[in-house]
Amino acid sequence: MARQGERSEPLSVIFEADPWPRSSATEEKLVRLVDEGLLRPRTDPSRPEWIAPRPEEEVPHPPEGYVVSLMEYHKKGFGVPASRFMRGLLYHYEIELHHLPPNSVSQAAIFATLCEGFMGVEPHWDLWLWFFKAELNTVVSGGKGSPRKAVRVGSCIPQLRGPAEKGGRSRADEYIVSKLTASNKGWQEGWFYLRNDGGGLPPYTGRVIKNRPDRWFYGPPGIDQHRLEGLRECIRILRQEGVDAAAVVAAFHRRRLLPLMDRPLYMWEMRASADLHGTRMSSGTLSGEALMRRIRDALGTNAPEVPPAIPMRPSPGYIALVSVILC
Repeated sequence: MARQGERSEPLSVIFEADPWPRSSATEEKLVRLVDEGLLRPRTDPSRPEWIAPRPEEEVPHPPEGYVVSLMEYHKKGFGVPASRFMRGLLYHYEIELHHLPPNSVSQAAIFATLCEGFMGVEPHWDLWLWFFKAELNTVVSGGKGSPRKAVRVGSCIPQLRGPAEKGGRSRADEYIVSKLTASNKGWQEGWFYLRNDGGGLPPYTGRVIKNRPDRWFYGPPGIDQHRLEGLRECIRILRQEGVDAAAVVAAFHRRRLLPLMDRPLYMWEMRASADLHGTRMSSGTLSGEALMRRIRDALGTNAPEVPPAIPMRPSPGYIALVSVILC
């Protein structure tokens, strides 16, 4: 696979990561996520969909067939069984679920919704690679000038690419405006055990990522890049029409779905006459206050004062892109 965009030497660190924080994920908090339509309810007492860690557990030891998840992921749009796009993202970067920080889960959920809900296509992997690379997250291990330390949780950060050439346009100028929250304080403490339905997610090993693999910078093969022109034009039009991260986050929460969960229906198939069982996490309507709370959770101070209302396909009034060749 060819590289696309910035070239950089793989970043590595030699210092060990800090230990896992003790989990703050209690059964009460996880049930609250269920009540909010952000986590599947437990239906199988012998093999529950999720398990809260015991108070005495200092580091994760998931049972066989479970992975380590974080409560914040489920607020950002992740669910199980994980979507094909989410599984592909983890396997492409060769990471485990807990290696993503919350904003990266948000970014993946926004991209998936942009493709499914606004363009009417499956989340397009080469288009993701066109816009995003991944960086290694590290922390300073001491005072100024001290070596940087690897982190156990949130070590892989997909982010929009800069200019491919000096003086060129950043991919952020081509993508929808997607400024996310600057703070997910304490999110690493919210770990719990999630049943790995179908074995679709990479198993938990506790591996600490100490170097940035070359593949984190890979872009779509050069021979295929011209096929993305129609999709990129779609995004340009959507951005021009006011579609941004806030509008996308509001749209999928209004539909009461998790974009990074495998569903019976794609978003463009969610017509009023369709059977939405298994696609929506709840049949209830979110209040304006609850919707704004979820938007602020994802965008922080970048959130608007009122929820944006740009319809997704196939809602009446959605932005039609019939003049654009998608592929």
